[in-house]
Amino acid sequence: MKVLIFLLLITTHAKSLAQQIINKEDSCITSIKSVRFNEMENGDIKISKDRVPDLIKYIKNCSLIYKYPESYQDHSFELVVPQFLKKISYGYGDNNFYYSFNDSNNDDSLTTSIVIYYDFNDELKNFYNSQIKKGSQKINIIKKDGVDMYKTDYDPEKFEGKLVMNNSIIIMYYTKDEKKEDQLIKCLLSFRFK
Repeated sequence: MKVLIFLLLITTHAKSLAQQIINKEDSCITSIKSVRFNEMENGDIKISKDRVPDLIKYIKNCSLIYKYPESYQDHSFELVVPQFLKKISYGYGDNNFYYSFNDSNNDDSLTTSIVIYYDFNDELKNFYNSQIKKGSQKINIIKKDGVDMYKTDYDPEKFEGKLVMNNSIIIMYYTKDEKKEDQLIKCLLSFRFK
């Protein structure tokens, strides 16, 4: 039930890109090529995202129907993912935007994905924290490398975790395949601002 609420929160606020594109493709965040995939020697992929000056402007140029803050100080980041997470999609909603790195072997992004979620007004972070305080969100905290990762534990068939970063960014993994969970945790913990 709780994953459904969380997914409904994301899906009601973030519709698919195909439904919202406007004619300013050259100035839309999806067309400026700020994300690069570089294969590493071990076969993993290093995802690098460049800092986007005027990020909000580029997001607004993709979608006119949502509200965003006037400005946001974007940062470059990188993370390392397994070879199968090289399909990118984007999502939009009121005061949020995300990059989703999805399983390229499966069209359903809810099967396995890593999401870099821009929570511009901290709505998702505040909702998540309120659920934890109420006790309605059961979590395990994994401490690695001085970072707390919140692993949600409410459905034996769904595995997800979150890192709440500064700068209104939440990094999340989701999978239905328990064998992939340790790999995805490593992905989240590899996230670095550049």
